[in-house]
Amino acid sequence: MKPNERADAIDRRSFLGRAGVSAMLLGTGLGTGATGRAGDSRDADALPWAEPFDQADGTTVHDGETAWQIESADAHPSFAVRSGALTAEETDGEGRWLSEPIDVSSVDAVDVTVTVRGSGPLRDDPDSPPAVVGSDPPRDPDGDGRFEDVDGDGSVDLDDAVALFDALESEEVSANADAFDRNCNGDADYDDVVTLARNARNDGDDADADTECGRVGETLTVSYLLDGNETVVATYADDVSREGETVEATVAAGDTLRIVITARTTDPKTTYRVDSVQVTGTGDGTGGDGPGELREPTLFFDDFESGSMAEANTLSLDLNRDGFYWQSNNRTSVVQDEWPDGGRSIWSNGEQDVFAEGRDWRPRSGRRSLRFRYPAGESWAEQRFWMNDDATGYPEIWIGFWIRVPHNYSQASGGGSPTNDKFLAVWTDGYSIHGTGPTGVFNLWSSHDEEPGSARATVSGSLAERDDGQSYSHTKGIDDFIVPARDQGRWMYSVHRLTMSSAPGEADGVMQWWRRWEDEAAVELVAERTDYVFSPPEDPSKPQGWNKGYLLGWSNPTYAEDTEFLIDDFALSTEPLIEGLPEQQNNDG
Repeated sequence: MKPNERADAIDRRSFLGRAGVSAMLLGTGLGTGATGRAGDSRDADALPWAEPFDQADGTTVHDGETAWQIESADAHPSFAVRSGALTAEETDGEGRWLSEPIDVSSVDAVDVTVTVRGSGPLRDDPDSPPAVVGSDPPRDPDGDGRFEDVDGDGSVDLDDAVALFDALESEEVSANADAFDRNCNGDADYDDVVTLARNARNDGDDADADTECGRVGETLTVSYLLDGNETVVATYADDVSREGETVEATVAAGDTLRIVITARTTDPKTTYRVDSVQVTGTGDGTGGDGPGELREPTLFFDDFESGSMAEANTLSLDLNRDGFYWQSNNRTSVVQDEWPDGGRSIWSNGEQDVFAEGRDWRPRSGRRSLRFRYPAGESWAEQRFWMNDDATGYPEIWIGFWIRVPHNYSQASGGGSPTNDKFLAVWTDGYSIHGTGPTGVFNLWSSHDEEPGSARATVSGSLAERDDGQSYSHTKGIDDFIVPARDQGRWMYSVHRLTMSSAPGEADGVMQWWRRWEDEAAVELVAERTDYVFSPPEDPSKPQGWNKGYLLGWSNPTYAEDTEFLIDDFALSTEPLIEGLPEQQNNDG
């Protein structure tokens, strides 16, 4: 891929998701799967694309103008068109509906709209066990598929345990063992009676039955595959309204898009219906220059898809103009997404193949990203880099990257002091007092005004004295840089600008910091100072501009739990990396 093509691809990765009522917005790339192939060779359908599901009942494959199919390892005659809607009723296994590839290369953005609704069973009288005692059939008050109210009187009590014990040998119980099996051995037996009695004594709290015998819950998921990478937009359980709900997502376009609807329902009381799927485009595919759009870097770009941080590999990347290279890994590693099974570490100071079960290492794009691991109570995880091989440095540098807030993020939760963490540091000839030129540091501190565990932002400069000879203190930025309840698990694009002073001794050196959340269009100024004295080293043989740096780094307070950040799509440039940057003079200490 050529540099300008890569930049276009970066622009297209902007995701602005909006989910309907009761939908859970995830916005996470899942990588390619058996049905999500990048570069699909089949002809793509054109925009606009609309499917009203007006085919004949029982349709599972449609080859018309809006082609689609249902794919699954199991046969699903009950996941098909029925009465003008894509209907899932008692699918047993998982059914997966996919549109054929839709050509979205000619537009800047794509709007996806899916209307869904839930309903009761298609049969008026869903199956339930016959009466065990008296004339009232058993009831399932909590909807877990096990009928605790054996005598059907509307309450769960010891009478139900007695009724089940008396009827264990009856045909009504033995022929419907699954309805009364609480220890998951396939039979209704004395152990099930005991468990039911304990449940009744606990006033219906099913504390002794913490399993549903492998039953899989009801789920309906709406997602899309953009150039082979899957993003989940909304997930429902049994909470889809009968009146209908709308799931919406706006996606910055790529080349091809497929809409995916996945359904699983084993309970006749839960039926899902999808009434329509619509895909429309906006813009002419040129990308435009609107606020929040990512711009082409001029110096370096690494999306970590190569799986290697070796110097030779880094120097051979598509965009590496001046010899950028990564230094050794310090509790960092390139990780590969294998969700939902887990993830795999494939590089840390050399190739490796270490599978980590259950780890969520889903990247911002592609399949790989750079992981930073802070073990509980430990302070250090950082990734150092060298920006150019001739060590001259740059008078102005822009650094941008996507970073995922850890799912358990809590600033200063380890209790150490002071409460600040490094986020990014950049210097000329040596870090802080180890050099003769300036160092700029972007920091996180405990927030003053937000919920516990929140982080505020600051910028600070060392060896950058003011006109009065005093050192600069930390310059405050926004107080809600990260708020755990709002931001855990979210991706943000973080952009940093540093400029040397226009001449030695001039107080016009700059540090600026912006960010844009993945699911928002707005760009926010995080922190700024524009009056630093950022003079180069007096020795002309030393770098006269910004030359080295590190990502994240030392955490003074540490974290109470193992905490992992992910970074993706790292970019280095001599020009702005994002459109529509707000500016503000803010030189208060």
